[in-house]
Amino acid sequence: MGNIRRCRAVTAAFSLLIFAGPALAAAIVIQQITFTTLCENFQPTISGDGKKIAFLSDCVIIPDSNTDQNYEIFLYDTETKHFLQITDTTGQKNNQPTINEDGALVAFRSSADLVKGKNSDGNPEIFLYDTKAKGLKQLTHTRPPAINSGPFLNGDGNKVVFLSSREKTARGIPKFSCLKGRQAALPR
Repeated sequence: MGNIRRCRAVTAAFSLLIFAGPALAAAIVIQQITFTTLCENFQPTISGDGKKIAFLSDCVIIPDSNTDQNYEIFLYDTETKHFLQITDTTGQKNNQPTINEDGALVAFRSSADLVKGKNSDGNPEIFLYDTKAKGLKQLTHTRPPAINSGPFLNGDGNKVVFLSSREKTARGIPKFSCLKGRQAALPR
């Protein structure tokens, strides 16, 4: 696959499929990575090194997984050709995946209680999945009517930015450290 830089979701036979190909090359070769029907694969995002693709799907991507066809976050490794299902929820909303430069970290929004007892109110929160540690952290902890959305990881994955309708505190706007999982306040 080499120097992959873009992913596109396209509609075919009532399905959204994900394709990948090099952005800057003399000969463009596009590879189809999902082969599904009557379901959707969308919101693809690719690591800077082109080796990992995170995306949202309500398809059965891995045999015997996601049989309820809830929207789940998946990770595809372009070298091993393997898929990893990051979320496994029923009736909850998972979306807006983003991935860092080397594909080790995936941030996303979810209304599920993915870290037991941390999101029992089902509010949209920002989560971080670490592929090396195989661990999941909840980065935001807000109550309705606050909404968190649009996460984006920087290249090395040590910072995440996102939108939030939560009230500002006297200490400023919240900022999160992905590596330490701690919240700090940005100065006004």
